[in-house]
Amino acid sequence: MSIETAKINILYTSDIHGHVLPVLYGTNEPAVIGLAKYSTVVKEFRAKNKKEYYCS
Repeated sequence: MSIETAKINILYTSDIHGHVLPVLYGTNEPAVIGLAKYSTVVKEFRAKNKKEYYCS
């Protein structure tokens, strides 16, 4: 019997309710955060890993 290995990448979100927009809510300063940033990261990952399987 042969043994195969697999690489697993898990992209997840946690506690995003306070980070929907790209601003720091305490100071209203612009920041590189938010759902648009997460979306960009996911799209870039998928573009680099086209043969992968995705669950959502």
